[in-house]
Amino acid sequence: MESVKKEKGSSSYLPQDLIEKILLNLPAKSIPKLVVVSKLWSSIIRGKNFIDLYQKQSLSRPRFLFSFDRESTRFFQIKPSQSLKAAPSSYTSTVSSFSLNLDTPLYPLSYNVYPPVCGLICFQDWDRLVVSNPSTGQFLVLPKVRTKRKGISIFLGYDPVNDEYKVLWMTVLQTSRKVVSEEHQVFTIGGGGAAWRMIKCKVRHCPATKGICSNGLVYYGAWSNSKRQRSLLVCFDVRLEEFTLVKLPDVAENFRRGSVLLNYHSKVA
Repeated sequence: MESVKKEKGSSSYLPQDLIEKILLNLPAKSIPKLVVVSKLWSSIIRGKNFIDLYQKQSLSRPRFLFSFDRESTRFFQIKPSQSLKAAPSSYTSTVSSFSLNLDTPLYPLSYNVYPPVCGLICFQDWDRLVVSNPSTGQFLVLPKVRTKRKGISIFLGYDPVNDEYKVLWMTVLQTSRKVVSEEHQVFTIGGGGAAWRMIKCKVRHCPATKGICSNGLVYYGAWSNSKRQRSLLVCFDVRLEEFTLVKLPDVAENFRRGSVLLNYHSKVA
């Protein structure tokens, strides 16, 4: 009884599995604030097992992500899918915001938002790249990439083997004879590094679509300078940091501006 009295008023007398169940039912935006409750809660929340459980649960609950700009601020709002029957507490709408850089004129392509990957998104604020978890309102501004090229392509990927997120960045060289990607660089999020790393690409191509990430691979449509095959489907292995080509069917049409790739039951469409 004496030990129970000492623990009264704290959460340590609760079984760990019960604490995990409580946390799994809380909104994602509330969980980071609870690391200060106790060392036990902090270790649970930051543990890979809990993160995997929460992510698996979140993936089973599809939601809509809306993005809009207002008064020099970009807002992200996550809303539940109305077609799903679930407890209202599990589907609360969350809003996060990020101050935009308006030192330069606005252009439509200056504020791209790229497809989400396992709950994270990557977006471009003119000359800044930002990785965000809109559910928690956390934002990470990546170091600037020094380049004189204006055309760039950006892709976000996740490596499930090493549990790492990576951003792939490349410029596009355009001349009268060819259009091809160059200066391929990778930034590992939370990997201990604070700089971009240059990688090699043996596949000559020019990105034409945004990418989708599935099972540690980022797919995106591209153009070729070859007269025989104009369109390419490029696959970037996030863990190995290697580029390969995926064979397209003979009836596949050429990628155009605005073409979109979809994840259809873990297959590219």
